[in-house]
Parts: sequence; C-alpha cells; structure tokens
Amino acid sequence: MSVRKRRWITRSGEVREAWIVDYTDRQGERHIETFDKKKDADARHSEVKVDVRAGVHVAPSKSVTVKEAGKSWIATAEAAGLERATIKQYKEHVDQHIVPFIGTVKLQISGHSRSGSSRTDCARRADRRP
Repeated sequence: MSVRKRRWITRSGEVREAWIVDYTDRQGERHIETFDKKKDADARHSEVKVDVRAGVHVAPSKSVTVKEAGKSWIATAEAAGLERATIKQYKEHVDQHIVPFIGTVKLQISGHSRSGSSRTDCARRADRRP
C-alpha cells in the first residue's frame, strides 16, 4: 500500500499531477485510485488499509449497484419465506422509491457523501407529486 505523486505531460504540453493510492486487496488484486489532493489520498489510504486488514474491503470496480443489492434483498426475503404482502411492499419500495433515484450508484460509494443530496432530491420530487 502506498500513496505517491504522479506527474505527466499532456499532448498539449501541460504538466499535470495527481496523488495515487496503490494497494492490493485480500485476493491479491492490485487497485489504484487517483485524487487531486494528498490529503484526500491519505484519508482514502487509511480507510482502505483498515478495511483490507478487517477483510471487509470491496474495491469500487467490484461493487454492485444499489439496484442489484435491492434485487438480492428481495430474493433473500423470498428465500426466507416472508409473507407475500411483505415481499410485495419491499419490491414497491425498491422499484418506486430507491431505483429511480440512486439505482445506478455503486453500493460501495453510496455512503455518507451522497446520502444528504439523495435525501434532498427525494424530498423535492415528493413535493412535486400530486
């Protein structure tokens, strides 16, 4: 695991730089994430380091979408033998309230930074309904 600075020259001759977090997950696969600020790269490095050691890290490229997680949740409810009405209500929640707003967002990155804006968007759209 490392944080390092990368510099390159674009075709137009402009010098660019970025901070890179380079790490290997538990399966031995290498991942690289790029940041504009060293502070952001260091913060991400700290998060990933703890998550990889705990065995709970999922790389953004391997994460499922919120829509896929919703389908999995419903399949789990069906397999557990929950009431039909409960499963129907779960499906309605997923299809009508979750997927239209954040269904394409990767579950791994749908955390705290997006939750406030998603809540605001949902509230605005709810105000426009008849």
